[in-house]
Amino acid sequence: MRGPGWLIVGVALALACDRPPENRELDSFGNAPPNPKPPAPPRPPPGRRDSSKDVIGGFEITSGVCYGKCIPHRVAIAADGRVTREMTAQPAFGGHIRCPVASEIVVPKQDLEGLVALARQADVTTLKAHYSPAMTDHSELTTTLVVNGRSYTITHPDELPAVGADTDAEKAQLVALTNLHQAIGHATRAGEWLEASQPEVAP
Repeated sequence: MRGPGWLIVGVALALACDRPPENRELDSFGNAPPNPKPPAPPRPPPGRRDSSKDVIGGFEITSGVCYGKCIPHRVAIAADGRVTREMTAQPAFGGHIRCPVASEIVVPKQDLEGLVALARQADVTTLKAHYSPAMTDHSELTTTLVVNGRSYTITHPDELPAVGADTDAEKAQLVALTNLHQAIGHATRAGEWLEASQPEVAP
């Protein structure tokens, strides 16, 4: 036969089980409310999709001819950071000759993550395919991104503002896209490569 000590322990356990959690008020029936749900993640601004989880599978930029000393070229970065660079020479009688240049550059992971962050800010999936330069002496660039397995190419001027950007959000995206284009050139050392290389133009 169990002594009175067991009765005291049983009553204490029952009271502990019935005690509501601290800082939680009882409802009108004396029951504790269910555990609160975790806060929902922040939503993107109205009219904008959430691009924070986009998977960026590759980058490519091109630069066309201009009225100055622009050298048409193409630079691409694969998802693993490997770089491909080539110049596009412009013959006198039309057409283009592509001159592949060997490259051993690999963009470091940290720099690649920075490019991905800029790409998500630009959110090319919601941009138009073409934006014209506001000044006629500005050259047109293209920036191509592989987003969630799909390729998007945006033509835009080398300097802003751009004709065709109608909203403040769109203008902000173009700023991010221009910054991304410049960052890709910096990460691939495109400027040094262009200075050290010369396009081969057919006679």
